[in-house]
Amino acid sequence: MHCCTDGASCYFDWRRQRGPWVFATAVASDVTHAAAAEVIKEIERIRLAEIKEDELTLATSYLDGVFPIRFETTGAIAGALSTLVVYDLPDDWYDEYRERVRSVTTGDVLIAAERHLRLETLQMVVVGNAAAVRGGLDALGFGPVRVYDVEGRPAQG
Repeated sequence: MHCCTDGASCYFDWRRQRGPWVFATAVASDVTHAAAAEVIKEIERIRLAEIKEDELTLATSYLDGVFPIRFETTGAIAGALSTLVVYDLPDDWYDEYRERVRSVTTGDVLIAAERHLRLETLQMVVVGNAAAVRGGLDALGFGPVRVYDVEGRPAQG
């Protein structure tokens, strides 16, 4: 599932076990801390209050509507069949998919958010000029800030 707005996007990286929910955006260095704070605030909002019915309808209508075109090529069909095996899904998984999508409620979304979007497990990766963004990120108090060089080694100093 993908969502995006104003240059920001998020998606689930599906895995057999737990996978990450990735949020990405590009912002100027001087507003990196504000953007990070806004993401944290939005995650908390999703966890604490039901989404609006029109937001849910937009998402479920999209998933329902694009479902048939997801299988337009033999490669897409093969990928869908491999998904059944990888995730140990029943053979009729796709037969019921659209009905299951349409049956999701705002309460279901809230329960899933409460269960799976936990700030204490959130990891934030910021790529940019460390000197320009570190102070603002430290001030958020979100957690320890670690700086790495372009080779992935802890930065000196």
